[in-house]
Amino acid sequence: MHKLRDDGGFTIVELLMVSIIGSIMLAGMVGLIASIFGVFGESKDVQTLNDSSRRALAGVSSLLRTALHFDNSYSNSSQVMFWADIDNDQIPVVGNSSTWADIVRYKLAETVELYSNNNKLTMKVTPPLKELNEGVTVSTARLGSYLTDLKFFYFPAGVMPGGTDPYNPTGGIPDGSDINGQVSMIRVVLKMSKGKVHRSYYQDVFLRIIERRPNY
Repeated sequence: MHKLRDDGGFTIVELLMVSIIGSIMLAGMVGLIASIFGVFGESKDVQTLNDSSRRALAGVSSLLRTALHFDNSYSNSSQVMFWADIDNDQIPVVGNSSTWADIVRYKLAETVELYSNNNKLTMKVTPPLKELNEGVTVSTARLGSYLTDLKFFYFPAGVMPGGTDPYNPTGGIPDGSDINGQVSMIRVVLKMSKGKVHRSYYQDVFLRIIERRPNY
């Protein structure tokens, strides 16, 4: 008697092998897709940080170049405070268009503060007393996001940043205690993070060559 045999079917061993191989291939495809999406996500994060840093450094540079006088008491490695004519309403001295009396005395100049707040590079503008009395309010604006650290380094005229790490340069004035009398350049360093991406950026800002000491 001959034993019947179904040549068109699969044995349990064959089915298990197919299942295992299929699972391995599926896992590989899922891993590849996840890797592609991960790389794409990190690329987007890098671009986001680059864009945010450019806006932040451009804004800080523009503001620092308008500085009329720095407040040494509140300017240090993590924040800067200065007076500037933000709304361009200063009054020139009669007979001498190059001298601006109330710029020096800060009567119509705004107080500007740059600092980090909740991972954001923040600008705070306080109007002069005259405008505060007229109802003008203090304003704040975000110059950049994703901030993990903000540093200011101060350098006297003729001194360039040294050292091997541009984000922690040497040769400056550590505490910025006499910005008005000595400093001609400020290096602004931003450290930023988004997702798994961490980046550092810096910008050297050369201050205007003016007499920044008040003339009371």
